[in-house]
Amino acid sequence: MKCRQCKRTIEDNSLFCNWCGTKQIKDGNVSVPKPTRLASGEYVGRIMVNGKREKIRGTTEADYYKKARAYKLEIVEQKNDPGKETLDDIINDYIEKNTPIFSPSTVRGYDINKKQIKLHYDGKVKDVQWQELVNSLSADYAPKTVHNQWGVITAALKAKKIPLPEVKLPAAVKTERAFLESNEIVTFLNAIKGKRIELTALLALHSLRESEILALTKDSVKDGVIHVRGAVVPNKEHKYVRKDTNKTASSTRDIPVFIPRLTELWDTENDPKFPHPSEIRRQLRRICGKNALPMISCHNLRHTFCSLAMGKMGWDIKTVQLVGGWSTPKVPQEIYTHLERERYDQDIKKMKQFYK
Repeated sequence: MKCRQCKRTIEDNSLFCNWCGTKQIKDGNVSVPKPTRLASGEYVGRIMVNGKREKIRGTTEADYYKKARAYKLEIVEQKNDPGKETLDDIINDYIEKNTPIFSPSTVRGYDINKKQIKLHYDGKVKDVQWQELVNSLSADYAPKTVHNQWGVITAALKAKKIPLPEVKLPAAVKTERAFLESNEIVTFLNAIKGKRIELTALLALHSLRESEILALTKDSVKDGVIHVRGAVVPNKEHKYVRKDTNKTASSTRDIPVFIPRLTELWDTENDPKFPHPSEIRRQLRRICGKNALPMISCHNLRHTFCSLAMGKMGWDIKTVQLVGGWSTPKVPQEIYTHLERERYDQDIKKMKQFYK
């Protein structure tokens, strides 16, 4: 343990510091429950502080009181000095306090990150070698995952008003997501016709996220408009639950129906029954494999919508943002828009023609 005054290391359960002489336990300020004497002669009591319970044992009654008061003092000091808490404790505390305002899927993601971090470090905040922790995480996880893990750590530190350490995170690797080019969309639409996945895929091509599709009801499509309200997302128990809010305020939107087949399939009498997300992924992979198409998911179809709107149709970026439900035009412009090969070839040809 460390001295309350000079902070030097002293023997556990010491009454006085052998360096500065400061008394470590103030009997008047630290009260503990009376112990029970067991048949063995041992004295036992349970200490509860800040929701933490610990059984304290002493060979004598005096020994019990000394240990119990030392334990309680340590817990109280941890509350006043968050650096004495474990990293796992402060992350847990951050998640629990914010669970009411977080999306279930956000809580699930944070919970996964927390478990990953704990596998690499399970000690007190004050003892963390931050760069070593980041390096250790980087050895096992992709850069994007490490950035997410670090985001959870810094959020928890901020909540405890602990100064944020400076570290170097791994460079994020930008990966090109698969999407369907305009000629491939036609092949894809023919391939999904009549399949159980068809309605889901058509909605994704209208820019809907998978979570938004799963939340649609029979009243969500009316008079040629898709009304996007709410989402269905997995929680930390891996159960899909409905939430009334969308990912962002901009995600609550009304989208005109672009593909007539969607209106033909829509049942106005009964709520739609979409396949489970795992089944959606399996069916899309199977269809793409049979038709020599890029392997895509619902999210890739959202990329396809954006690329078709901007690259092929020449939509204004503001229109793309509103229909797709992005909070800023920067996201679809930098992340979701892909260059079709046909457009690329035309641009290269123009440059060569110029120099001729």
